[in-house]
Formats: sequence, structure tokens, C-alpha cells
Amino acid sequence: MPRHILLVGDDSERLQAPELLPRPAHWRIRTTRGCAQAMHELERQLPDVLVADMDVLDQEAIPLLLTVGERWPSVSRIALSGFPDYASRSYQTPAPVAHRYVGWDSATTELRDAIERCLELQDLLSNPGLRALVGSIRRLPPRPRIFTRLQVMLSHSNVPLKKICEVIEEDAAITAKVLQLANSVLLNRGDRVTSIEQAVVRLGFLGVRNLVLCTEVVAGWSRTAPSGLDLDAMQAHAQRVARVTAALTADSPCRDEAVLAALLHDIGYWVLVQERPAQLDAAAALAVSENVPMDEAEKRLLGTCHAAIGAYLVGLWGMPNTLAEAIAFHHVPELSAERRFNSLTALAAGLALSGTDDSDGFHTPPKRSGVIGQGYFDQLQGRPFDWGEAERVTMACLADQD
Repeated sequence: MPRHILLVGDDSERLQAPELLPRPAHWRIRTTRGCAQAMHELERQLPDVLVADMDVLDQEAIPLLLTVGERWPSVSRIALSGFPDYASRSYQTPAPVAHRYVGWDSATTELRDAIERCLELQDLLSNPGLRALVGSIRRLPPRPRIFTRLQVMLSHSNVPLKKICEVIEEDAAITAKVLQLANSVLLNRGDRVTSIEQAVVRLGFLGVRNLVLCTEVVAGWSRTAPSGLDLDAMQAHAQRVARVTAALTADSPCRDEAVLAALLHDIGYWVLVQERPAQLDAAAALAVSENVPMDEAEKRLLGTCHAAIGAYLVGLWGMPNTLAEAIAFHHVPELSAERRFNSLTALAAGLALSGTDDSDGFHTPPKRSGVIGQGYFDQLQGRPFDWGEAERVTMACLADQD
């Protein structure tokens, strides 16, 4: 089936250059001269991926991508820019305008890969079972409000600490949860944190932002839904994996996103507990009776699994594709084309080394899911250390926690 790619810029040579973007036989590539023509093309035929030359489009670029995100959310959006800090500057808008950002200095090697990864994720999330289930759900969590405000504020390098704290303190439940986590889960240094300002200093702006997102997501869900899944135990599992993932990515540029992926990797279960508790329990019973992992049992009964549901959800919130990809493939990273150490592979390593599993949250635990081992980890490009060192780092961080 042909895949449609729309390039939006002008008629200059750089978007047309074959060395920029090779033309696989199954790709149908169109190039438009500007935003008005791009809108016409979008109305005529939706592409799978839209690539926008942000430098040429200038002030029209962000409104175009925001419009595409609102009217045609299924279209993956890639922003090309020659400015190194464009990705961070783009977060000054209320929502990220693109799923991926590629710099012109690396476009000849990264653009095709970015497009292929977008298409890969689309294939996963277009599964008929997933669409049928999500389409029948009465209520999905809305885009987290406070998280979105923090995302915008943190795009400015000189944001005052006081302003960050004021936003967090607007919600008493989030304030309490951030203080609890700062004291007892991710960092345990003996001295007690008693204010949001102290929590921000201890955890860092991005760490607090991630905790706020997770708290907002789960705060709106009831914990009394009839299900064999213990949501508190599931959250403890996610926090343990996040701690290991944070240690494994301590000096990596993917640390922030990898920890966020670890905290959210099982968010699909929160949706299933609220909306499909009987089917979730039936899947758990099937997994136990046939000795198969939960995600396999979920696919048999639901047509999809918690990982795909979670990836779909963060996609609806406009999060980067790399985050959705990490959540979608956290049990099966080998099915992704990724062969570098990034958010997905760091999360997979965190799961493998943490000593905990999704199944631990069930009252009658099913068979544990498969995890990566040394062979997979050692073939990754850009890994910060080998498997033996990863094991030692994990033991040290868990010893501090336990």
C-alpha cells in the first residue's frame, strides 16, 4: 500500500534534492510551495506524514502544524529547521507542534529514518482492534492541564522557581503527590521535603514536570473499579522501573523522556480498569490458565493490548512519537527499527533489570513478559555502558531505595 509524504516549503532545491530524501517505491511524495497550497493538498488527500521546512515557512509554520494537529491528528508531523534550539522554542506554544524535529545539518541521514519511524508507529496504532476498543470507550483522560502549562513555562530558560511552584500549588492533590514522591519514591536522602519549592530543587524542573503529568493522569480515575488489578501496586511497579531507567540514563540526552516513558508505560491499564474491567479480568484469567504473558492474552480477547492503548493515548495528547514508541514497544523493543540507545531501549533495559513486571499488579499474577538481555543491549549504538555495568548501576540505585 503506498504511503503518502507531503513536503511543505518552497520550490527551492533543498526539499527536492534526492540526497535529502530517497524515494522508496512505496512512497508517494508531493511537494507544496507554501502553507496555502499545503492546506489545499491536505483537503484533497491526507498524507501519512507531513514534513515542514520551518525556516522557509517562518511565521506560518506553527499555525499550519497546529491546524493539522487539530483537524487531522492522524497525520504525523515532522519539523525541519536549521536552528539548533528549534525543538525547545516550539514548546512555547500550548502543545508541541510536531511529533519529531530534524535539523538541516543532519537531515540527509535522519529524515528518512524519522519518516519510517512515524509510519511504523502509525501501522501499530491503526490496528483494527485498537481502533474499535478506543472508539467505544466513553471517557479518555483529557490533555493534562497543569502539565501543559509547565511544558510551556519550562521552554523559557529563565523561568522563576516561584512561578513553577505557583502552578503546581493550584491543585492540592498534585501538590500532595509531588511532595510524597519527592520524599519516599524517587529520591530518599533522609532529609524530609516539606514544600513544593524544595521538591522542585530536589527533583529538578523536568522531574517534577513528569511527576505532575503522571499525577494528573491517574488522579481523575477511580480506584474502586471492580478488577483484579491493584492500581497502587501497578504504580509502585512503574515508579521502580522509572528509578532504574533514571539511573541507566543519568548522563544521556534521552533521560527526561525515558523516565517519563517508564512512569507512563502501563497507563493503558488505567484505561482498561475503568472502561473494560470484566474483559481485563478475563484476559488475566486466560493468561494464568494458558501460562502466557498478559499482553498476549489481551490481544486475544481485546484485539489489542495495554501498550498500544497507552501509546494511542499519549499520541492524542500530542506527545512526541518517540514517547509513544517507547510505550508501544516496551515489551517487544526488537520489533522496532530502533537500534540506538534511546527512550525505548532505556525503558526496555529498565524493565529487564528492575526485578518487577506489569504482572505483579494482578492479584493472581500471570506469566511475566519477556525482557531484553545482554545480547540485545550490547548491539545498541550509543549505549552509555555495557550490560554488566548496567546491572551494577541498577543494584546500587535499588539498594538506595530499598
